[in-house]
Amino acid sequence: MAKSELAVITKAKDLCSYVMTVTEKSPKRFRFTLTSRLQNYALDVIENLFMANETFERVEAIEIVVLPKGKTPAKEYDAKKASYVGGTTCDAHVQTTGWTGRQMGLSFGTTGKAKRLEAIKLTLAGEPYDGGIEYDVHCQTTGWQATKADGELAGTTGKAKRLEAVRVRLTGDEAKRHLSVWYRVHSQTFGWLGWACDGDPAGTTGLAKRAEAIEVQVLPKGAVPDGYDASVAACRTK
Repeated sequence: MAKSELAVITKAKDLCSYVMTVTEKSPKRFRFTLTSRLQNYALDVIENLFMANETFERVEAIEIVVLPKGKTPAKEYDAKKASYVGGTTCDAHVQTTGWTGRQMGLSFGTTGKAKRLEAIKLTLAGEPYDGGIEYDVHCQTTGWQATKADGELAGTTGKAKRLEAVRVRLTGDEAKRHLSVWYRVHSQTFGWLGWACDGDPAGTTGLAKRAEAIEVQVLPKGAVPDGYDASVAACRTK
């Protein structure tokens, strides 16, 4: 069954026929100037409509996204959310300092001061999707502790126990579908270790090394932090 012609093409053909009929009756002095131009314009309209219709049938959609090197667009791209780079608010308990007070940013703790992190409380900051955050820490002498979430205390206070490693995950179907949480640990001796993602361990275990700072970024699914190097281990055990 042949496809019916688009209404706009039918109307354009009628217009072209009308133009041809009218201009053929025009005075001779106009036939090589105004007449020719009007006829050519009418034919151009028909030709362009056919070309546009052919393109429409062959190509349904094109999406182009320009991203920094190493980053890929989320599977479900949203112009308002694809550029989102978020983090957490954190209240960190640091050796000799105690609770630092809730701070908003990407990095928490200290570097270059040889001070251990002892406890953390994490919450999401400015996330564009419904969801929360959960985390568990590897603590001196006790190992991995029970999972905490959305501002609950993970670690210890008043016991002089160092944090050594951390695992962080997003909660909520919408947040997990669109976002990933990336994090890394500044560890005694090693400095900044590599990035871990969505529940993988970051830091050290079995080495008696203190965690001194933690950096957390929440990114669109498929994106990676600036400077990400897959060859740098996020968690060291030796």
